[in-house]
Amino acid sequence: MKNISYIFILIIMATSSTLAIDNTKITYQQVLEKIDFSNIQELSNYIQERNTTKNQKKFFYGLTTYFLKQHPISMSNIEESISIGEKYLTFTSTNKKNNDVYRIIGYYILSHCAYIVEQEFKDKSSILGWSDSLKNLKKRLEKLHIYLKIKENDTRKILKYIKSGNFDYLKYRFCTKFCPEKVEDNNKSIHLKLLSKDDKTTFLLVRENKRIGELIWLKKEQYKINYLAGKNVGQRYKFFLEEKQLEVKALMTGAFTNLNSQIEGLTFEKGKIVNAVLLQHRDGLILIDETNKLFVINLKNKKFMLPHTNTIIDPFNKIMDYSKLLQWGKKHKATIFQTQLLAYKNQTLIKKNSKKSKLRERRLLVLITNQKGEDIHLIVNITQAIDLANLNEKIIELIKKKQYHLNAILNLDTGGYDIFHVYNKKKEILSTPISLDEATNLIFYTPKH
Repeated sequence: MKNISYIFILIIMATSSTLAIDNTKITYQQVLEKIDFSNIQELSNYIQERNTTKNQKKFFYGLTTYFLKQHPISMSNIEESISIGEKYLTFTSTNKKNNDVYRIIGYYILSHCAYIVEQEFKDKSSILGWSDSLKNLKKRLEKLHIYLKIKENDTRKILKYIKSGNFDYLKYRFCTKFCPEKVEDNNKSIHLKLLSKDDKTTFLLVRENKRIGELIWLKKEQYKINYLAGKNVGQRYKFFLEEKQLEVKALMTGAFTNLNSQIEGLTFEKGKIVNAVLLQHRDGLILIDETNKLFVINLKNKKFMLPHTNTIIDPFNKIMDYSKLLQWGKKHKATIFQTQLLAYKNQTLIKKNSKKSKLRERRLLVLITNQKGEDIHLIVNITQAIDLANLNEKIIELIKKKQYHLNAILNLDTGGYDIFHVYNKKKEILSTPISLDEATNLIFYTPKH
């Protein structure tokens, strides 16, 4: 119960325990004494019989908040909590207008169930694996498109890649960690050098006369950003290009993927939910609307303003606001995914660690605006091992030196699903060894015609 109590503190403080039915105040407790919370049809009939106004959404959201206050989700009641979330997610009403309300309640409850199960996986992590009961909970959630954020230890990762025969990736990761050309963390600046005279968009990143990676410079007015997520991403990507007869400038993995090849965090593809779990500690929320306008939300403070509105929402702590976020994604046929936010509006969000941190390859999506007011996307690809906080600092220094406005720096996945390709007039000039068939999600840039 301690693990989850803080999740509901703001909900409890902000929620009234009564509702008005035909101008008569009835407490949520009185309703729940008459009808079990999981009996959705009876609850729906109860409110319809007593209220002719369009107040059912507010009623159900308020009742959900009150119910969760009285019955906090924990491992002791996780089976029951998942069952309740499942019932709301799959319930179909004769009044079709309310079906979205039930689905959102289901997703909200199951998202909090996912957080509790994730913590249990973390607390009981072992090289030998997890208990059957935990794995069964995970499978139940996955069937409902609720995917967990679960990390593997290094030994289990190695065993997995050996078992799958993915020796190229093992060699690739071994070299980035142990080869002599590894770049140690230091205070030397990073410089740009044009890759070739006929390509004005791709630069080498150089430190102490050594190539440590590349930078791809893309003016947003010249390129459209695309996103695919979920199943058969590699095949759908190829079909998309063939159908649209498009060329690609750059493609890469975006959001992080868990050990079961499922995307972590809230994910939409063109208005359709791929994963409904809004992660608590993944602070960068990327929203791309139907016009291809990109917004980056800083989730550190939990509250934020929905694009195209004057509405400030707190989807972590208020189910009504969680509903507004999901409805926004559906309305705007939006692409949405979560990742790590390293810097925002000219300010770094991560601090250097006095302890020696992990040195490894990185890939950043850097969003800037130049002096002309043009939006530019920079893909910073670091092929040698480097400290993330140090890299973040050096990129900010470079941007300030050029007198550009920094909108955001986002950390993209370079783990076991690391895919990265860059082209110059159909000719591939940069790539990683992971096959497109392994992709769980892809960001790719196509020229605007």
